[in-house]
Amino acid sequence: LLKVSNILAQSLNIDELSGEVIAQMFTLLKRINRGAILLLNKETGRLKEVVSKTRMEDKEGIFSKINYSRTIVNRALKEGKPVMISDTSRVDKADLSDSMERMNIRSVMCVPLSHKGDLKGVIYVDSIGSPEGFRKDDLQLLTGLSNTAAIAIENARLYSNLEKSVELRTKQLEKAKDRLQQSESRFRAVFEHMSNGVAIFKAIDDGADFIFKDFNKAAEKIDKIKKEDVINKSVFTVFPSFKDHGLFDVFKRVWKTGKSEDHPPMLYKYDGITSWRTDYVYRLPNREIVLIYEDVTAQKQAAENQQKLRKQLSEAQKLESLGRLAGGVAHNFRNILQAIMGNSQFLQMIYSQDEQLQKIAGVINESVKKGSDFIDSLLKVSRQDIEREILALDLKDVLDETYKIISNTFDKRIKIATKIEESLPVKGDHLSLNQVFINLCNNAQDSMPDGGELTIEAKKDKEVVIVTISDSGCGMDEETMKNIFDPFYTTKDVGEGTGLGLSITHRIIREHKGKISVSSEPGKGTIFKVFFPVAKKIGRVKSESPLRIKHGKGEKILIVDDEPAVLRALENMLKAIGYEVDSASNGDQAIKHHKTYKPDLVLLDWKMPDMDGATCARKILDFDPTARIVIITGYQETVKNKIDARLKNDIKGLLLKPCRLEKLNKVVLKALNS
Repeated sequence: LLKVSNILAQSLNIDELSGEVIAQMFTLLKRINRGAILLLNKETGRLKEVVSKTRMEDKEGIFSKINYSRTIVNRALKEGKPVMISDTSRVDKADLSDSMERMNIRSVMCVPLSHKGDLKGVIYVDSIGSPEGFRKDDLQLLTGLSNTAAIAIENARLYSNLEKSVELRTKQLEKAKDRLQQSESRFRAVFEHMSNGVAIFKAIDDGADFIFKDFNKAAEKIDKIKKEDVINKSVFTVFPSFKDHGLFDVFKRVWKTGKSEDHPPMLYKYDGITSWRTDYVYRLPNREIVLIYEDVTAQKQAAENQQKLRKQLSEAQKLESLGRLAGGVAHNFRNILQAIMGNSQFLQMIYSQDEQLQKIAGVINESVKKGSDFIDSLLKVSRQDIEREILALDLKDVLDETYKIISNTFDKRIKIATKIEESLPVKGDHLSLNQVFINLCNNAQDSMPDGGELTIEAKKDKEVVIVTISDSGCGMDEETMKNIFDPFYTTKDVGEGTGLGLSITHRIIREHKGKISVSSEPGKGTIFKVFFPVAKKIGRVKSESPLRIKHGKGEKILIVDDEPAVLRALENMLKAIGYEVDSASNGDQAIKHHKTYKPDLVLLDWKMPDMDGATCARKILDFDPTARIVIITGYQETVKNKIDARLKNDIKGLLLKPCRLEKLNKVVLKALNS
C-alpha cells in the first residue's frame, strides 16, 4: 500500500490515477479477472466509468459497456461499506446482471471510494470461473487501496478543479486585460483628440508643487509647448507665472478637498502668449489633479465685438435722433441768429463812426458766429457733414484765443498757466480747433469745482505739434477713460452736461488727422495730449476788417421768409446797400408779388409752412423761366437732399443762415450778374 501510495502521489490526473489504481489492483490481487473504477457525479447523482480492465483475451482491454451489478454497487454506495459476494450462485438472480451470468462471474467485491466522509465513487472487481475467488484479506487489501486511491483521486479532482478555475480565471483576466486595453485605447484616443487642453498633475511636497504626468495634443497647441518638455517637470518650471492667475490656489483646494472647481475666464499672459481661458479642475481617485482648459479668446473677442456693435448701434440710433433734432433746431435757431446778425450789421453800417457801438456789434456778431458753430457741432456729431475751412494756420493763435476766452469766463479760483511756443504751423479750421481746446478746458474746469490748477502747453516736436492740457482735478478711473470719447457718455448729473463735448472734440481732431490721448488717476488730475501733423507753411488768423460792400444800383429784390424778424433784418441789410426791396411771408404771396413786382432777384427761404421753397421756386420758374432765385436756409442738408436737376441748374446761389452782410452782398451780386 505504501508503494501504491507513492506511485499515486506522482500524478494529479484522475484518468492516470484511476488507470494506476486498476493496474496495482491487478498486480496485488491475482484472482481478479475484471475491474473498474466508477466515480460519482454529484450534480447528476450518476456513476461514470473512468477506467476499467480485464485479464480476459489479450490480458487487457477497454470495456465497451459497463457490465457490473448495479444492485451491488448501489448497496456499497448506500451503506458506504465494502460489499463482497464469494459465490454468486447463492445470491438472488435479481441482484445480478445478465452479463454476469453470461460471463460466469462467481465472485464480486465493491469498495466505496470515500475521503473524510465524502463519497467519491466505487472500485468494482470480480472473478470468473470458480466460486470463493476472493477472501477477506483480499477485501481488506482492496479497502486499503480504495482509501489511498480516494485521497489521490480527491487531490487529483481538486487539482483538476483548480486547473479549471485557474484556466477560467486566466481567461477572465485576459478578457479583463483586453477590456482594459480597449478602455485605455479609447481613453487615449479621446484624450489626444479632445479640442480642450488636458493636463494631469501629481502633487508633491504636500501640495506645495505639482508635476506634469500627462499632456494632450490640444494642450500642446494652446500652450505652444511639446509634451516631452513638460512631463515630470514642476508646473512652476514650465510656467513661472502660474501663481499670478489664481489657478495654483484652485489646484491646492481641489487636491485637499476633492471638490471640483470651475475657474472663470481669465486673461493669461506668459512667454509671448496672450489668451483668454476657462479652466475646470478635479481630482482623480489616486489624488492626481486633472486640468481641462479651453482657449476662449475667439469667443471673448466675438462677444466684445458684439457688445461693441450693440454699442455702435445704440450710438448710431442716438446720433440719428440727434441729427433729426439738430436738423429741426438748426433752421429755427439760425433764423434767430440771422435776425440778430442782420440787425447788428445794419447798425454797424448806420453808425459806422460810433466806435463803442462798433465794438458792441462786433461782440454780437462773434456770439452769433459761435452759436452757428454750435449748431454745426451738433450736425457734425450726428454725421450731418458740415464743410470746414481747412487752412494753414499758427496753432498759437488758436490757443491764445482759447486762453483769452477761458481767463475771462472760468472760476477765478482756477489758476491758469500757459507755456506755448512760437510758430506752431498746422492745417485746420480755426473755429473748430478753438472749440477742441475750449471743450478740453471746460472738462478740466468741471473736474475742479473748488478750484485748482489748469496748464496749457504747446510745442513742436519734429513733425508733430503737441498740445498738453493738464489739471489738478478729481481725475478718472480706467472705466471712465475708456468711454469719455463716446457720444452721450457723461459722469455729470442730469442737466449738467450732454455727453457730446469730448465726442465732438475727438471727431474734430480725427478730421484734422490728429490724435488724442488721456492719462488720469482718481484724485490725481488728468492730462490730455493732442497731436497734430506739422504744416509746411504757417498762416495767421485774419482780424475782422471793416465791412467792404459793393452797393447795388436799385435792383429789385423780393425777399420770401416766414419769419418776420428775418424779413426785417434782410430788408434793412439790402436797402442799406442800395437795393429796392419787397417782401412776402409765404409761397403764395411770393408768386403774386413776383407777377406784379417783377423782381430782378428772389431771395427765397427754403423751409416754410404750407408751401416750401422748392415748390415755390418751381412755380415761379414755370411762369418766368428767366427768374433769378437764391435760396437762403438754416439747414443746407435739406436743400442738398431735395433739390432736383432742374432747380440745381436754375438756382443762382445758396446762403446758409446766419449770413454776414459781406456774404449776402457777394451772392446777390453774383446772381444778378449771372
